[in-house]
Amino acid sequence: MIASRGRLGLVVSNIEALILDVGGVLIETPARDARSAWERAHGLEQGQLDRILIEAIGPGWEGGRSETEIEARLCQACGIDSSGLTDLLDALSADEQVCPYWRLVLDDIVGTLPLALLTNSGPKTRSALVARHGLERWFSVIVISAEERVSKPDPRIYRRTCERLGRSPAQCLFVDDRQSNIAGAEAAGLAAIHFVSPDETIPLVLDRLGLGHLPR
Repeated sequence: MIASRGRLGLVVSNIEALILDVGGVLIETPARDARSAWERAHGLEQGQLDRILIEAIGPGWEGGRSETEIEARLCQACGIDSSGLTDLLDALSADEQVCPYWRLVLDDIVGTLPLALLTNSGPKTRSALVARHGLERWFSVIVISAEERVSKPDPRIYRRTCERLGRSPAQCLFVDDRQSNIAGAEAAGLAAIHFVSPDETIPLVLDRLGLGHLPR
């Protein structure tokens, strides 16, 4: 159990574990230099690659669109064959980074409470995104929908994550940028916070964890 001393004395939190979404929460894309360079090299308008990616993902893995289908749609929309897929995927991911604010917070709290990632992603996520950013140094549990064959907002995947953390749903705080996923977490019995931006949301998370004393 995490506690902090506030203005009125000792404040105790019943939250004992933190679960984060990945894309749009932990991982951000503050610039698009690599995407812009790829667009120029392939005669696309600026910003067109972002729109192509959104359309290719469509309902996503959780909606029944496989990673293979998404990649095929990307190639078709960009006018390339499969031999150019690796360069395209590299351009799409090159500007991604762990949010600097989250990085500072995670460095402070790792080892003090169980941490998990829960993401609706394809089967290559663990070997690509997770490994690229070294996320295992913070997160002892990483739950990927493609591996589980169930996706957010299905309550089962939240409960499964809690079980692997060794905590009950009521002891876990979940953070996601999609309101539907927040609703799913709450239906599973977790506390949940809708992610809006690092500056707005991370202080709320720290307060909910009873860690409001950490530097912000």
